Amino acid sequence: KGDAAAAQAPSLTARIRASIGTLIAAQLDDGGWSWTGSGSTADRLASARCVWALAAARKSGHRVADEAFEKSLTYLANQQAAIAVDDLEAQAIVLHA
Repeated sequence: KGDAAAAQAPSLTARIRASIGTLIAAQLDDGGWSWTGSGSTADRLASARCVWALAAARKSGHRVADEAFEKSLTYLANQQAAIAVDDLEAQAIVLHA
């Protein structure tokens, strides 16, 4: 099993790097991401999931551009402030990121 996992590691690393690149390329000017990945309006829940993925990648030692990551955190902070007090689901998702 160890040899098989070691053989797959370079492929997995390449897929992670490609996914990071795809996320960064799809990031909108305001720091968020659209629901579809190609829209022009950011969605707070989709953005939270993208930030969660980028944070996990960084924690695992993969490089994520600081500027893009900081921009995404600013976007989420602004969204957190705009979430209705009774929208507990949106609050939890954004805070989880």
